[in-house]
Formats: sequence, structure tokens, C-alpha cells
Amino acid sequence: APASNSIGAPSGDSIEMTEEETPPAPWVGHQNGVTACRFSPNGRFLCSSGLDKKVIVWDVLTGKRLNVLKKSLEDGGHTAGISDVAWHWSNDYVCTASDDKTVKVWDCATGKVLMTLGSWNQYDVVDSHNSEVVCIDSNVNGNLIASGSSDMTVRLWDVRSGKCVQTIEAHSEKISSISFNWDGTEFVTSSYDGITRLWDTGTGLCLK
Repeated sequence: APASNSIGAPSGDSIEMTEEETPPAPWVGHQNGVTACRFSPNGRFLCSSGLDKKVIVWDVLTGKRLNVLKKSLEDGGHTAGISDVAWHWSNDYVCTASDDKTVKVWDCATGKVLMTLGSWNQYDVVDSHNSEVVCIDSNVNGNLIASGSSDMTVRLWDVRSGKCVQTIEAHSEKISSISFNWDGTEFVTSSYDGITRLWDTGTGLCLK
């Protein structure tokens, strides 16, 4: 039977790992295109997202696969490819952006979906992106998630309530990337319209 052990001792610095009977080769795990790859804030872990609707958490030093975040529809998983992934500052959680128009928050240790943001089943349709979610980021406090979409909008999500707190008509074409600054007071977006914009997180106003 598979054995379970923990890497890293301090809280927020460990991810439960299930050893497989036949471990895969280092850095091998996705069955389709890999769309994004991000270091954890502490630099110990790596997560990759793919068109196969899963996120893999890796050990940076060994290249071994520590966990696979993929659930069935019944368990709250994504129903289409994952386009981007971002870490929470604690190193314990990641959020994902998907072509199914939703954002999800995952527990890296258990592989469970903790929250779905923009689900047409849970929230009012006005909260949801109406096209693929392309990019995502989490602020330094971990209480706010920003998502960018093919619908040309940015949505800011309050992680505590699971609600969209701001919708910004940001660009005239698909948004390609989004990133908070170091303290979360501003974020930047880029788009296929050829423009990069800087935004105030609190007001939603374009600064540059």
C-alpha cells in the first residue's frame, strides 16, 4: 500500500506526499500541453498547470511529483484545461484559472478544491467571466485574487467571501497576463491589444 510522509517540518513549509509504487521520471506527469509553471514563495516547490485539467506540485531539488491536483466534476474539479496557476504566500495553497470560465483554490497537501470563484452554479452570473480565464495572481496577503479573461475584463475576488468585489473593463482584446506588485496595492495587465496597463487595486482605476 502507498506510504504517506511529509516533507519540510515548519507549518506552511510542508506538503504531504504519497509515494507511488512506480515513481514517474523527474518532471514527467502531464498528458497534454503545460500552460504555466510557478515557484512557491519559499522556493522549495514548483507547480505546473496543463491542458489535461490538472496541476502538479513538484519538489524543486529532486524533480519528483509530490501531488496531483485534479478532481472529477462531481468533486469540484475543472471541466476544461487550466491556463494559469498562482501560489498563496503560505506555500500551502494554489489558485487556478481555467478555460471553463472559473477560478479555483486548492489545498496542495490534500488535493481538495477549497473554493470555486465564478461558478455559474454557485454565484450570480454577473460575478462570472463569460469566456476563458487566461491568467491569475494572488496578492501578498492571500486574501485577494485577480483574474484576467478572454472577455477582456479583470475580476478581483475576495477569498474570504468567495465573491467578486470588482469587475474592470480592462482591455479591448484578450488579457494575456496579470500580476500584483509587492504589497498588493497595484497590479499590471497585458493584452493582445498590444497594451500594458497599471491599475490601483483599491479603486480599480488605471494609473498608466
